[in-house]
Amino acid sequence: MKKKKKIIFAAVVLLISLSVYVSNYDPNERETNPQNQFNFSDFQGKTPDESERLLRARINLTDAIEKHPQNSENYVELAGILLREARVAGNDHDLLPEAEELLETALQISPENPAALAMKASLLMKKHRFTEAHALAEKAVEINPNFAFALGVLSDAYLELGKYKKAVFFCDRMIQVRPDLSAYARVSYLRELHGDLPGAISAMRLAADAGIAGQEARAWALFNLGKLYLQNSKADTAEFIFRGILQERRQYAPAYQGLALVLAAREEPDLALQMLRQAHDIKPDHVFKEEMANILRESGDETGAKFAVRQVLRDFRHHEADGWNVNLEFAAFCIRHNIHSEESLQRLALEYKNRPGNIDVLDAYAWALYKAGQAKMALQFIEPALRLNTRRSSLYYHAGMIYAENGQIEKGKMHFQKAIQYTQSPYSSINKKIYEKLRALDTNSEKNHDKLASTNTPGS
Repeated sequence: MKKKKKIIFAAVVLLISLSVYVSNYDPNERETNPQNQFNFSDFQGKTPDESERLLRARINLTDAIEKHPQNSENYVELAGILLREARVAGNDHDLLPEAEELLETALQISPENPAALAMKASLLMKKHRFTEAHALAEKAVEINPNFAFALGVLSDAYLELGKYKKAVFFCDRMIQVRPDLSAYARVSYLRELHGDLPGAISAMRLAADAGIAGQEARAWALFNLGKLYLQNSKADTAEFIFRGILQERRQYAPAYQGLALVLAAREEPDLALQMLRQAHDIKPDHVFKEEMANILRESGDETGAKFAVRQVLRDFRHHEADGWNVNLEFAAFCIRHNIHSEESLQRLALEYKNRPGNIDVLDAYAWALYKAGQAKMALQFIEPALRLNTRRSSLYYHAGMIYAENGQIEKGKMHFQKAIQYTQSPYSSINKKIYEKLRALDTNSEKNHDKLASTNTPGS
C-alpha cells in the first residue's frame, strides 16, 4: 500500500512540475539561441547499435520458445522485439506478419493474457485497424486495470476513433501508473490536438528527457518536439533539434525528414528533396515519398510529382494487401493531388461511418466534398472538425474556403486569418492561396457595392 502511495505521489509531483513549466513558457517570445536550451550527446559516429541488441534478444527468445513452447510470455516478448525492429528498420511488410503470428499463438495458449492482448492491439493500431485494436486494449485493461502499456494503447485507440475525452481519461490513468517517455508523448499529442501548443512542447520535452541518448525512442520524441517548434514558427530551434538527433543517432531517417520540412518552410525545395531522398535511402517509408510528391507539385515539377504520386499509390496498395487500412491516408493524398476523387469520397464515407468524431476524417471528408462541388454538404463536417481548436493551418484554410463558398464571407475570413497565423512559413503555398482568395472576395464585394449603388441612384 505504501509503495502504491509513493508511485501516485511521484506522478502528482511530475504533473504539478509539468503545469509549472507550461505556465513559464511563452509561445510568442522571440526565438532565442537553441544551444542554450538543449543538450545532445555526441557519439562521434558510433551510434549505439540498437539493431544488434534487438537481434540478440530475438535469438535468445527464439531459443526460449523452443525450450518452453507453452510459455505465452516468450511469444509476446518476441513479438514486441519484432515490432521494435520494424520501427527501427522500416521493415513492416516482413516483420509485422511474423509478430502477428506469434501473438496469435500466445493468445491460443493464454486467451486472457493482458500483455498479448495489448501487444496485438498495438500491432492493429499500426495497421490503422482502430476498432479491432480498441476491443483488445479494452479487454486487456479490464483484466489488468493498472497495466500502463494497455492504458496507453487504449488511449490511442479512443483518440483515433475521435473519442477525445476518453483518450484523455486513459492517458491520465497511464501517466499516474507509469510517467515515462511514451506517457508524456501521449500527453503532448493530446495537448496539441486541443490547441495547447506550449503545453504540447513542454510535455514532449519531458518525453525526450526521459529517453536514453542514441536510442530510437528518444530520437522519435525529439523529432516530434522539432515539429512542434516548427509549427510554432521557430524554424531555427526545429533545425537545431533535428541536427541534434543526428548527432546522437547518425542514421535516423525522420531527422532528415524534419530538416526537409524546415527547408521547405524556407522555400528551398531542392535541398528539402535531397533530405527526403536521404531519409528514404535509410528507411524506405512511403511517408517520405508523400512529402517528395507534395514538394515537387508545389515547386512546379509536374513530371517529378506524377512519378512520385505513382510510387505512393503503389505503396498504399501494397499496405492494403498486407491488411492495413489506408482509407484516410489514400484519400487525403489523392485530394491534394486532384486524382481519384470519387474513390476518395467513398473511402472517406466509410471512415466517417467507422469513426465519425475523428477531426482528421471530418476535415478530409469536408475538403473532398468541397472540391467535388458539394460545399453546402461540406459544412456539416468542417464545423465539428474545428471543435478542438487544433492549430493547423490547412484545417482553417479548408474551413475558410468552405464558409466563403457558402456565402458566409466574414466567417470565412476569420478562418483564413487563423490559417495565416498557424502557418509554418509566411511564404507557404496555403498563405498564397488565402491571399488570392481574399483579393477575389474583396473584388466581388466592391463590384456588388458598385452595382447596389448604381441601382439606388435616382433615375437609374
